[in-house]
Parts: sequence; C-alpha cells; structure tokens
Amino acid sequence: MKKITLLLIMLTPFIFFGQTVVWSDDFNDEDISDWTLTDSDGDGFNWSAVQIIDANNVPVGTPVLRSASWSSAIGALQPDNWAISPVIDLSTASGNITLNYEVMAIDASWDMEHYTVYAATGNTINDFTSSAISFNEPNLDGVNSLSPRTLDLSSFAGQAAVYIAFRHHSVSDQFTIEIDNVSVNYTLSTEEFNAKQAFFIGCKDDIITVSNIKGEAHYRIYNILGKSVMSGNTRLESQDIHVSNLSSGIYVVEVSDPSRNITTRKKVVIN
Repeated sequence: MKKITLLLIMLTPFIFFGQTVVWSDDFNDEDISDWTLTDSDGDGFNWSAVQIIDANNVPVGTPVLRSASWSSAIGALQPDNWAISPVIDLSTASGNITLNYEVMAIDASWDMEHYTVYAATGNTINDFTSSAISFNEPNLDGVNSLSPRTLDLSSFAGQAAVYIAFRHHSVSDQFTIEIDNVSVNYTLSTEEFNAKQAFFIGCKDDIITVSNIKGEAHYRIYNILGKSVMSGNTRLESQDIHVSNLSSGIYVVEVSDPSRNITTRKKVVIN
C-alpha cells in the first residue's frame, strides 16, 4: 500500500514544479498541413518536412522541418521563407511560458544559415515583424547537430490565440537549416500552502480526498514532468480519488472551479 504525504513548504508561498506542454510538433509524421508556409521571395522553394538520409539512403534521426539556401538544381537561393504554426491557446497558461525547439545547419562546410523566430497574437507576416517577442540567430556556424533554443513567451499568458513563426532569410548560397521538436510549455506553479485555498485536499492510504466543493469541480493529477496522469469532474461536496494505480513519485493535485475562477494545487508524494 502506498503512503501519500502532503509536502507543505512554509518558507516560500510557492515553488515551480515540472512543465505542462501546451502544444508541440516533432514533424515525425511529415505532415505540416496545419502550418502556414509562405515563400515570400517567390522562388518556389519553401519549408518542408523531410527525413534526412545519408549517402547510403539510410535515415538519419527523425524527420525535421527544413528550408534551403542552395539547390543542386539551380544553385544559390535567396530564401525568405516563413513557417507559421497553427494557433496555440495560452488562455489557461501562466508563470514561465517558453517556446522550445531545436535547430541546426547540417552541413559543417556551409552552415552560415540565418533565421528568426517570432511570436505574436496574429498570424500575418506584419504581426510577426511588428512583434516585440522574437529571437534572431544571424548564423549557425558550428551548429551542425540539433541544438536546443528557447524563447520566453510569458507575456502571452492568458491569450487564447498565439502563433509562432520561423523565418529563414538574409542568407544565400549555404545549404539548409533544420528545425525540430517544437513545443510551447509553461512551468506548473504549485501553491504549497495557501490559507485562502478554495478547496481542501487531504490524503490517506491510496485515496486523495477533495472537499469544500461548491458546484462542479474539475480535478487533475500531474506527474513530476507536468504530464496529466489522471483527471475527472465531480459535483459531490467531497470527492475521493483512488490513486493506487499510480507509480511511486511526486505528483501535483490540481482542483479548479471555472465558474468561480478558482484553482487550488497541492503537491503529494506517493511512496
């Protein structure tokens, strides 16, 4: 039988705990039909999802999003290519919100690729170029394997429509740029002790009990990575949540009442 212990942090009002993935695309299915692709330079070359292969036609890694500044068919290109994400809903996100992605220029001899990533509440090119939230990397010299990058999106907290754009531009006669594993995440802020909490969360043996429910409440349990592992709704004044099927570890119990715009979180350890 698992033992569940509430952890109350008395010295600070909250800690940051795990991450919740709001949206992601790893391009593994090579389907980017939900992205908007714009070939602003009009040369017929644009972003595409491709599986990289070696000289023996053996796949290397997993598919990526790619744009070229050189073509074996016509030589040097002058790309101004945009890849604009589908809409991303950050209406319930808060705290530290980040865009995470990986980037590289795979050919070490021709890796001076130039790109900018933007974030905006609209999805037109003007929305992006006028946005204050962007990151520019003028060249990828030496970045020949997928390398992580982040962009702070915290200022978009509460926005129901946010878009990300990758722009390959201001470069010519190099080779290609690759983007992979794009995601938007927010850090789950866990209130460890809150004298004004709307719900009371207690535990005994393999049961977490939520009480002081008025109307309908939504509950969700997150693991240490911020992934939801259990959820449900209740109209009972007191709800028992059986967690014997969860592995030992640290979890966060989140209970909310959207009609009253209140949320209570507690961190628990399941042994």
